[in-house]
Amino acid sequence: IAEFTKIKGQKSQVTLVLGETTKGIDGKPSNGTSTRNADGTFTVVINKDAKALWSSLAFAKSIFHELVHVEIWRALENGGITPLPHFPANLDAFDKLYGSDQDAHHSYMAAELLPTMGRELMLLHQTHFPDEFKRFNAEVSWAYSKGVSVDFYENLFWGGMDGTKAYDNFKNSSKFPNYQRDVNLLSTNLTQKCDN
Repeated sequence: IAEFTKIKGQKSQVTLVLGETTKGIDGKPSNGTSTRNADGTFTVVINKDAKALWSSLAFAKSIFHELVHVEIWRALENGGITPLPHFPANLDAFDKLYGSDQDAHHSYMAAELLPTMGRELMLLHQTHFPDEFKRFNAEVSWAYSKGVSVDFYENLFWGGMDGTKAYDNFKNSSKFPNYQRDVNLLSTNLTQKCDN
């Protein structure tokens, strides 16, 4: 993540914990939350029930999503040094359009970072869960005849953006049915649980 926001190697403490998360718009606990602390550190909280309920890939996706929030904050604090042109101005525009904080972050992720996020999650799946990745490719050949594509992994991130304007726009797009299919594939076909 720090690689594509160009702040790799800079020190910034992030504490990752399993715990209680804030409630989403549906009244249920969110998958995760990230907070910038007054001392410049960050805390990422992943829903404490996740370990028992989610697949390893779903768990990793939620951690990744929250760390992207952290990296957006870090990039802004470091003068917007990213490979993306005009990063601070672009995020300011998202703030004006979508409101501040998470909605702006999610809208920015959706418009600018989703392909990179999807690519990195796919790479994580291939390298850290190779047996599951191979089995999954065979099981979903009906949906992905040339093998699971980055589109599948991009789609997995959309659920974490529900309740934002970016998600509302996505919901009305022609890509939304594929998102619904892919979320179902995640829950039914990717079952390797977090066990360590």
